Amino acid sequence: MSTAILGGCSYKEVLKKPELWSPTAIYNIPELPILTCHKMASVYYKGSIILCGGNKHSKHTPCFRHRLCSQKWVKFPHVAEHREMFAMAAVGRYIAIIGGFKSSLFIKIFKNGHWRRGPPTGSYGGLIHHAAAGMNVKKVMVTGGFHQGIPTKAVLVIDLEKKIISSGPSLIRERYSHSMTKFFMKDEEYVAVAGGFEEYYISNTVEILQLCGDKIVSQNWMEISNMNVRRHSFGLGVYGFDLAAFGGEPATISDKIETYN
Repeated sequence: MSTAILGGCSYKEVLKKPELWSPTAIYNIPELPILTCHKMASVYYKGSIILCGGNKHSKHTPCFRHRLCSQKWVKFPHVAEHREMFAMAAVGRYIAIIGGFKSSLFIKIFKNGHWRRGPPTGSYGGLIHHAAAGMNVKKVMVTGGFHQGIPTKAVLVIDLEKKIISSGPSLIRERYSHSMTKFFMKDEEYVAVAGGFEEYYISNTVEILQLCGDKIVSQNWMEISNMNVRRHSFGLGVYGFDLAAFGGEPATISDKIETYN
């Protein structure tokens, strides 16, 4: 499997060219349509990379699409309201945008060419600095974040088909500005949460939870070996078959990429 690093800044210099980390893939991704240090979100969806955010002065949230092996980005339906620091995940026919600064209380769901209003986040309205990952074909998991002025260990499971939100097993540690991804280990399916801030210090801890499709197998998160580098606002993905951490802050030490196997 491959991981693409899109946008951001390195020592205050805007990164124009995406980086593709893969042991096998050789295709290139063209320069980004928005050049900004402002945080963006992206997902892999139906053979394309979907990129949203990045323009803090817009009245809406712009989105763009890059079909793999093509040579350009094209406009993708934008989200009608402006959001910052939101989480984004894709599963099956759906893309979900959850929370964020300046957002409404409703999740946004993309399906059949349009963004639609999803279920309300209820008491978790205004959640920021959280992370999300798709579980299988219709559910998304949201972890941690900063809510009402404090970090949280809450886990939400969103059924995008039924538009229902339920609680999942709480994280071991309260954390925000962390990263999250689904991966496989010894032929078993897991979701991993790593790094970010625990309370008010930078973390290098990693928690995993076993899944089976859209179902949670274990009701307790398990900690695995810590990352070598403490990092926040970074990318967690898969390099080949290994869980991998890419970039993040503080830039002076987190430019090192590390894998877990």
